[in-house]
Amino acid sequence: MKNKGKVALLFNTKNNYQLFEEIFFKYTTVDFSDYYIFNIDLNSSKEQMKIAEKVFKKHNIINLDVNIVSDPNYYCASRTMEICMDYIEENNLDVEWLMWCSHDCYMIDPNFMTNLEHFIEERPEFKEKVGAIGFCDYGTVNVGSPIYGR
Repeated sequence: MKNKGKVALLFNTKNNYQLFEEIFFKYTTVDFSDYYIFNIDLNSSKEQMKIAEKVFKKHNIINLDVNIVSDPNYYCASRTMEICMDYIEENNLDVEWLMWCSHDCYMIDPNFMTNLEHFIEERPEFKEKVGAIGFCDYGTVNVGSPIYGR
């Protein structure tokens, strides 16, 4: 698979695979066909892994295997990012940015990913000076208004 997107998505999942279908992909309006989507499972149950396999296939998600015995730090979000970045480098994927995502949020702008890439491209200094980019959560309490304290 050769994707054009320079930003990839990463999910960390434990026993909540139904949220992909019930929230993230249900309400997200972005077409991810040009983007890599990765998942690292955090020791989900066998029942949840059955759901996971369907989700991975339907949405072309790459599930990265982690040995929980030899890597006890894999529950740490920064460690899962490192694991994903290692996979990207080892497989020579053309990905420049990794975006950690949550299952219970979604992207309401269909152009979010391309807008993000253009924003980054217009700022070449980001490659050397920026390690992380954050986003404000505009939930559903009042459309267009942030949810403070979340």
